Amino acid sequence: MAGIKKKNKFGFAAFLIGVIVLEIFSFGGLCFVKYFKRMEYITKNFKLSRRQEQYIKDMLLDKIKYLNYDKDLGWNLKAHGKSGKFKANGQSIRAYKEYSQLPKEGILRIAAFGDSFAHCDEVANNETWQHFMEKKSPDMEVLNFGVSGYGLDQAYLRYLKEGRKFHPHIVFICFMQNDYFRHVNVFRPFYNNNTGVPLTKPRFTIVNKKLILIKNPIGTKEGLARIISREKQYFALLGQYDYYWQVLPEKSLFDIFASVRLVKILMKMYLANENFLYQDNIYNPDSEAFKLTEKIVDDFYAEVERNGSIPVIVVFPDKVALKLYGLLHKRLYDRLVEKWKDNGYNYIDLMGNFLLETAPDNINSLFATKGHYNRQGNSYVAGQLINYLQRKKLLE
Repeated sequence: MAGIKKKNKFGFAAFLIGVIVLEIFSFGGLCFVKYFKRMEYITKNFKLSRRQEQYIKDMLLDKIKYLNYDKDLGWNLKAHGKSGKFKANGQSIRAYKEYSQLPKEGILRIAAFGDSFAHCDEVANNETWQHFMEKKSPDMEVLNFGVSGYGLDQAYLRYLKEGRKFHPHIVFICFMQNDYFRHVNVFRPFYNNNTGVPLTKPRFTIVNKKLILIKNPIGTKEGLARIISREKQYFALLGQYDYYWQVLPEKSLFDIFASVRLVKILMKMYLANENFLYQDNIYNPDSEAFKLTEKIVDDFYAEVERNGSIPVIVVFPDKVALKLYGLLHKRLYDRLVEKWKDNGYNYIDLMGNFLLETAPDNINSLFATKGHYNRQGNSYVAGQLINYLQRKKLLE
């Protein structure tokens, strides 16, 4: 009898150890897919954090100093906005000075549109790559229309709404690999549960090979109040055209186990339909996200040319992209670059430049704490962009 009890205790202990080991490895797997695959486990029962709810309350009371609600773009820089290292001018451009709508004679005007890598998060205005380009070439001015959290869809809309009237000679279409994921997103927390910008945005869809705009579902600033009303039905309304809401699972009692959450994510990754975001560890060319990204770039590029400017696509690698390339020798956006080559587009992918500049174990030397370029990184980017423009004879 004592032997049976001892055997049962041993069996239970072995089972318990096995469960603990499984949960530890599963937790590691969740961290891996979140970091490298941009797949985070949340359910349709999710709630905004207190910090996110407070952000919306502050925006309703006009207490957010640097960003503002924008019915056409989702959010934008506030005129004369200032927060920490960031300063916007009265035209909602990141700058200390105002710009005339027409560039001065003898000045080459470049305008940059994109996300936080165009905006240059984590550094001051005089440490951005736009600033360093101007410093290296005094006969050049570079207008910074970048906004944190944007996809290329919002960047394109901002160009149409505000950018083209400044008549730039060259337009930088700034792309970072996470933009792809943002093009099928409407309510940012569905895509990034920890976002510091818990707002809605417009997005595009494709009908008969044409981009069709789906407007921002919240048409007034006051409408933001419904986000913090915690109405589950309202989240479902915001998720009507949001890829991430559509694939969110329902909450389960077993979600306390990391292994259960990991299995649900893996099922979504490998048993999904053709609209899944990945294929062979790079962008899935059959997905809506890929087709949208391709079409947004095409239309953005063509619109810039129609307005008499020269478009240049600039690809900014983050640390994840550099590390992923080191592991797989692939870029998530390889198929996009192939199409840009085939179309004869002007583009520069800074991935190769960064890999040449830094050894894999020295990548951090060009990055700030939260993953954007630091002063040194932005100075390096500025030099590479000027070299590219000179090589392509676009400065003449």
